[in-house]
Amino acid sequence: EYLEMVIQYGFVTIFVAAFPLAPLLALVNNLLEMRLDSFKFVAQLRRPIGFKSKDIGIWSDILAAVGKIAVVCNAYIIAFSSDFLPMMLFAMDFREKNAKEEEHAVGVRELQPGSSFTGDDRVL
Repeated sequence: EYLEMVIQYGFVTIFVAAFPLAPLLALVNNLLEMRLDSFKFVAQLRRPIGFKSKDIGIWSDILAAVGKIAVVCNAYIIAFSSDFLPMMLFAMDFREKNAKEEEHAVGVRELQPGSSFTGDDRVL
């Protein structure tokens, strides 16, 4: 049972940026599966024997690793499939060009016709 749920968790978390409807479909699947399993345990099987356990064991480490992989994978999917990075790079380049042009324009405005420009004439 854990393997099936971890695989579903992995697909939903890793590819949620590519397919945002996946969590809703996983919820519907889990609700349907829960109802079918409850019917199966009540009507068709004998009561299972319960065993004590401290936690879910190695599965918690696997879920943590899948969560970390999902963060990186979703970041790459968003970065390379959207226009966010090209827009940010263009904006940074545009700001740098504007700053250089403004510096040049300020230096040109300080010169008056017929006057000479020396280093002492600059306004800081």
